[in-house]
Parts: sequence; C-alpha cells; structure tokens
Amino acid sequence: AKPAAAGSGAKREGFAPVRQYYHSRTYMPLLPSEMDLDSDDDADDSWMHRESERLLDEFEDVTTAEKLFMKIWNRHARSHTIHSDRRVPHLMMLFAKRFAPVIVERGLWETFLLHCFNLWDNALLSKDHILECARVVNNYANSYPRGAGEDAAAAAA
Repeated sequence: AKPAAAGSGAKREGFAPVRQYYHSRTYMPLLPSEMDLDSDDDADDSWMHRESERLLDEFEDVTTAEKLFMKIWNRHARSHTIHSDRRVPHLMMLFAKRFAPVIVERGLWETFLLHCFNLWDNALLSKDHILECARVVNNYANSYPRGAGEDAAAAAA
C-alpha cells in the first residue's frame, strides 16, 4: 500500500511523523546522532565573558576600579539565572557575601555602593537591601586582616 498523499486527510498508519528538531540555544538542526544528547546544557560561555570584558576595557571615561567591579558583577550575574526582578536582591546579597574580600582589598567600596544605588534607582533594590549588603561588606572589612581577600580577588580576575 502506498502512503497517503500529504494533505489528503487520510491516516498514515504505521508511519512515524517526520519532524526536524533544533538545539534550544543555537537553533541549529539536530542530527539523528544527536537526538539522545543535548549539548546545549554544556554551554561554554567563556567567549562571551572575554568579549564583554574586552568591550568594558575599551571605555575611556570609566575608571579601572569601575571596570574591575563591572567585570566581577557581570560574571556573577551571568552565573546565576534571574527569572524576575524580585531575585535581584538575593543576587546582590550573594555577591556581597562572596566578593566582600575583593571589594575591601581592591578598594571597590564606593563603586559597590554606587552600583547598589543604581539598582535602587531602577527599583531593583530597596534601601533595606542596600543596608544589609553594605553591612555584610562592612563586617568583613572590620573583622578580617588585610590580605585575606587576595584569594577571592584572584578567583574573580
């Protein structure tokens, strides 16, 4: 028996529908050998980090400290999935806890606060969130000796 012509409305019993599947991030067609593997979960975003940092370095009206802070913040923000604006305070608190040594050791306190105020200005952080994040960094500055942040700074660079 011949298969029914496409669009004739007749059922094609015994035949599986032929579909083209695509990678969810690259939109490239999946090959039959790739059907059981999804390489999209193993994304290598290092090129994106390098390009972003290269573009930041091209700014001439931004200080070196501001560039360093934005590189660290961008890497941190990209490493966490943010589905809504309400997750930004949590992301900022994680940042303050993880990078307090870098902020203190590299003299990024003012840049950190300016970033917090920018997030507040865009209704992403409240004054209470800013105070709590600032408290975390300030507690680090008051309780740890100088030089303790070099390991975190090396990890951030």
